[in-house]
Amino acid sequence: MKSPSFVLALSLVTMSPAAFAQKSTTQPARSDRAAQVEAAGSVRPSDPLQSNNAQVMKTTRQALASIDDAQQAIRNNDAKKARAALHTADTQLQQLYKTPALFAIINEVDEAIASASQDKPSLQPMNLAPVAAELRQYQELVDPKISTDMESAKKAADQGDRKTAADKLTLVRDRLAMDVALLPVEEAYVRVLAAERALDNKDLKMAGRLLRDVPVVVAEVQVSRPLVPIRFQLSSAAAAIEAGNMSRAKQLVSQANDELQQVTKLPGDKQLESELTNVAKRVSQLNSQLQKSDSEHPQAKPTAQQVRQLAHDLRNLGESDQDTGQG
Repeated sequence: MKSPSFVLALSLVTMSPAAFAQKSTTQPARSDRAAQVEAAGSVRPSDPLQSNNAQVMKTTRQALASIDDAQQAIRNNDAKKARAALHTADTQLQQLYKTPALFAIINEVDEAIASASQDKPSLQPMNLAPVAAELRQYQELVDPKISTDMESAKKAADQGDRKTAADKLTLVRDRLAMDVALLPVEEAYVRVLAAERALDNKDLKMAGRLLRDVPVVVAEVQVSRPLVPIRFQLSSAAAAIEAGNMSRAKQLVSQANDELQQVTKLPGDKQLESELTNVAKRVSQLNSQLQKSDSEHPQAKPTAQQVRQLAHDLRNLGESDQDTGQG
């Protein structure tokens, strides 16, 4: 039979971050957390196509070092040192939480979910039109299912069906978080907060158990986060080709190619590294093909579908539907 403290900790690490925020006495509500992160000094890209991979990698390494310090302190039964290291890791993970593209929209969706889920909702109908309109600006970049679910949420809200709206908004939130590689950051963050609570309860053993898998989860950020702006660049390039803006398409594919060549090494995961190398090779080939395409060589012009397929394959690395062909 599991101890009450284990059950509590398990409930903390399996609930959503928003629900954890409401339950924890040390964790502020999400809107307050956003203010905290702002004060932490991290910089969120204003453009989803902008890469800040160097800062992400630096912060990730710092977070891993802080968590390692906390684990070592717990092994030495030094609760004070462990708490200090976890506080540092907490701040560093908040910085990682702030950096993903579309962060502002994710926060808005969180607030809409909280509003739709209130026990005593307002008599005023929910207005999801602003967040739906903002999300439409990025529909070329994200999973198409996100826009579909958002429209369903808006329709339900307009009809006064808050439960369906909340359910659809949760799907939007989950898919957005997956698309921008936010899920591993949130899992690590919630586990660190739960470990801090365990230390407050003088349960070093529980804190150690909660932190056991955190380094693996944080390391996942080093794999998934750098690919997000690259995927977005490729998706935008596909849209540019469809719009006949070949100059913009060339610029975006060249940028994606340059950045992708720098992230093809994935220590410890040969299968993913092989798949990523394959996609990187295809992006490089497409970039060469695109740079050669002009009015004199129209046959060299790649299609939008070819470019969009590469973005799709980056999103689905490690999954069985990976297309290893040329588009």
